[in-house]
Amino acid sequence: MKIDCKLNEEQRKERSRNALKVRWDKERENPVLKATHTGELRIGDSVFPCAVLEDGRRILSEKAMSEAMGSRSGASFKYKKKVMEETGALIPVFLAVPQLKDNINNILDAALLLPIRYKKGSFTYQGFSAEILPVLCEIWLTARRENRLLPSQIDKANKAEIITLALAKTGIVALIDEATGY
Repeated sequence: MKIDCKLNEEQRKERSRNALKVRWDKERENPVLKATHTGELRIGDSVFPCAVLEDGRRILSEKAMSEAMGSRSGASFKYKKKVMEETGALIPVFLAVPQLKDNINNILDAALLLPIRYKKGSFTYQGFSAEILPVLCEIWLTARRENRLLPSQIDKANKAEIITLALAKTGIVALIDEATGY
């Protein structure tokens, strides 16, 4: 038996109106801001595409965060899916590591987990507040200190240490510049 699934003109218009309404509502909730400045932050052997948005927020690319600090194994994706099913919470791939779970809950401010969509030219990207990077490093370093990492994950903790040291060196210079008005 064949079912005719063709929509008449009015049904197509209604569907189109509904789709546009959903899109507009979504963009009102989470507007796509323009990147006014972009560049690459190089720390050790990691490169983080970054941007300053029109509202002044500093953003790091989600893809770069995943490549630099995330797991590339299928296990991280399975864990991410499991967390989402159990809690409904979204967790970025770069944090989808079971050994980090306790520290994510104890250290990370949930607001830092909110993805931020932004436009650079005609393309739309997704990133996170740059403030998540030192917190992400703290999570990895705490897990290493507590001996919860697998041998294959130690390189991520070592990378977190390199990033933390680089941020500390840059931070002290910026703090002195700010304190002295330089």
